[in-house]
Amino acid sequence: MTRAAKQRARTTGRRLYDSPANSFWERFGTGTHSLRTPEDWWTMVSGSGYRATIDQLSADAYERVRRQNLNFIRESETRSVEANVIYGQATK
Repeated sequence: MTRAAKQRARTTGRRLYDSPANSFWERFGTGTHSLRTPEDWWTMVSGSGYRATIDQLSADAYERVRRQNLNFIRESETRSVEANVIYGQATK
């Protein structure tokens, strides 16, 4: 491959990779996550950066916050949340 051809390939690749139409979210989807049940919300909270905060609560406060969150999700009929991260769940 000639030097000019290599430069064209690098420039073309960079232009395609850096294109806004080729962003991470365009390639892998938006940050909207479905909630099958209100408990799915609590799983997301527990697996996020908020974990450090909720782990500092007393057992009573933890349960009160958990219950209030689940009641809100249930009563507001929230079916999805937007969080620009991708969640996964694994079973060991």
